[in-house]
Amino acid sequence: MKNLQPVSIVFTLWIVVAFFASCGHKAKYFEFREISPEGWTINTVCNYDVVMDTMQTYNVVVDIRHAGNYPYQNLWLFAERMSPDSTVVRDTISCDLADYTGKWLGQGSGSVYLFSVPYHKGKVVVPGKYTYTIRHGMRDENLQGIYAIGLRVESQNGEK
Repeated sequence: MKNLQPVSIVFTLWIVVAFFASCGHKAKYFEFREISPEGWTINTVCNYDVVMDTMQTYNVVVDIRHAGNYPYQNLWLFAERMSPDSTVVRDTISCDLADYTGKWLGQGSGSVYLFSVPYHKGKVVVPGKYTYTIRHGMRDENLQGIYAIGLRVESQNGEK
């Protein structure tokens, strides 16, 4: 373990914690998109493709992995969900990453935190591949302190 960096060790531990914490619902899809160490540019979009059917009820959650020195209390995300029939739904997600005193609300300590925010839940109308895209909606052209954005889709029915 000498070669692992502290951020890698903390991230691995939090992935294990997140896995066990989400045991109430079965994760149908869970994937992180890493953000460049140079920052998350305003034009960089995180894409996720998820196959869904009309028989299950889903919880869709956005997971944010951020630095302990992230410069803001919040994070605005612009999300789009395109259904198999090319219907696009656009949403703005407000993520309060810290309370008014500056205490991080996500799980973690020191240099890395994991914060989860519900995106939407319910049944889909059209079965097939749904494409989710997420980009930041902050004023910074190059946002610092965000390590990765994840999308987790869980079945409320407990099925995979």
